[in-house]
Amino acid sequence: MVTRLAPSRARLESTLGRLRFPPLSDVVEKRPSQGRNLPVLDGVRGLAVFMVVASHTHAFGMRGHGAVGVWLFLALSAFLLIQPFALRPERALEWRSLRSYLARRVRRILPAYAVAIGVTALVMRFDRETLVRHLLFLQADGVLWTVPQEMLCYLVLPVIAALHAVVSRRSIPVTVVGVAGIATLANLYLDASVFSLRGNYTELRWYVGIFLTGLAFGTAIHWPPLAAALGRKPVARTLGAVGMALLAGLFLSARDFVEPIPDSVPLLGRLHGPLGWSHPGTFGVACGALIAIAVCCEGSLVARLLSSIALRALGVVSFSLYLAHVLIRDRFVDRVEWGWPLFSVTLLLAYAVACVSYTWIERPFLRRREPRGEAGAARGAAAGGFCHDAAARAPEE
Repeated sequence: MVTRLAPSRARLESTLGRLRFPPLSDVVEKRPSQGRNLPVLDGVRGLAVFMVVASHTHAFGMRGHGAVGVWLFLALSAFLLIQPFALRPERALEWRSLRSYLARRVRRILPAYAVAIGVTALVMRFDRETLVRHLLFLQADGVLWTVPQEMLCYLVLPVIAALHAVVSRRSIPVTVVGVAGIATLANLYLDASVFSLRGNYTELRWYVGIFLTGLAFGTAIHWPPLAAALGRKPVARTLGAVGMALLAGLFLSARDFVEPIPDSVPLLGRLHGPLGWSHPGTFGVACGALIAIAVCCEGSLVARLLSSIALRALGVVSFSLYLAHVLIRDRFVDRVEWGWPLFSVTLLLAYAVACVSYTWIERPFLRRREPRGEAGAARGAAAGGFCHDAAARAPEE
């Protein structure tokens, strides 16, 4: 079956690559600023935005407000962004590298975010003060609440990278254990009473613990003994099976348990709501593990599923699709039935809007060239190879 499907998939990818429509051609031809593109990671993005839209339209029994999809986005951002620093930790101590890193973060987020705020302000009739607070990341309502979370997390990454270079002296095990410990403390104790971000008219906790978990997994894959272990087929097959279990578990747990389960039922008696919100730290670990397995076990079933063209097509435009889908959904809430009908209408129209945004807003900024010296450093940073060279080919988001 796989053999028969392979030629068809190759022909489809070849056709997409020849198109002059960036949202489709970039599914197979995307060139990131650093490294080489990994299709499986576009698929992870696609899965994340698929789960968010499904949750927000109550499709597949999901009513969990998109938590699991958001944690996937956050862990994936960290996993990708740490790659150049994990390969060359001293970059965290170089002003040129840090300036380039921060500039790419601004170009990646701000253009589409600013347009989304402008449209949202017109629809929701923001006053001037509210609009300014949104633009300065001091407030974020609706799905925009995740953007200040990420922007603040981006400032943490160079600090962790610098500690990896100076304190742990490039010892990957020491860095991973340290970052994992900080992530655990953040998940347990860093709630809104300690530090909060304004969003959806309340004080939200900062989910930096999930971001740190992604950093830990993104660093761990560069440990040579781990890479050697992953080169053994029995280990790779076992991890592939674990990845499939994680994928199924994340998808199923994104469902809301509407029907109460009796408290007398062991373990299941506590499943009375969206698990992603009640256990973000646990789900952050599951998301980070799934991403690492998908990258390092390229031939596994979970990697092949996440590399599907449909998920990759969603992943290429995932940021704009995420920003647009609730505004589009709200236009049809009173006219289309919740569940599959509303999900289908929302996803189709949001994808069309996202294609426009990606082509004329996101992509022009993303394709801006780096200074020659920095580009050369990036190529040098991506020259190494661990986990069957998958980590070295992972792009910076």
